[in-house]
Amino acid sequence: MRNTLLTSALLIGGALSTLAQAETFWKRVDDTSADLAAEGTYLISSSSHVDRDGFTQIVTFWRYKVVIVRCVDTLVPSPGKEVSVCYAAVSIGTGETQ
Repeated sequence: MRNTLLTSALLIGGALSTLAQAETFWKRVDDTSADLAAEGTYLISSSSHVDRDGFTQIVTFWRYKVVIVRCVDTLVPSPGKEVSVCYAAVSIGTGETQ
């Protein structure tokens, strides 16, 4: 268990370092993945995960004009509710969407 935690910490640290070097961060936007799909936005990729509690997370990446948008949709099992949060890639240097 201890080795697994150490390995995870090293992987996360490496990922954060790579993200910082990319000079990009993600800024929350008002659109949802349903909004983007309805507008005919190009879907780049998607992936999903179901945790032990029955929550399903779907991560999608979209290209809206020249901006890359990442959405995380969480499907809540009990009431059948969906929560969608989206972020646009933003340049650290200029603060403008890429």
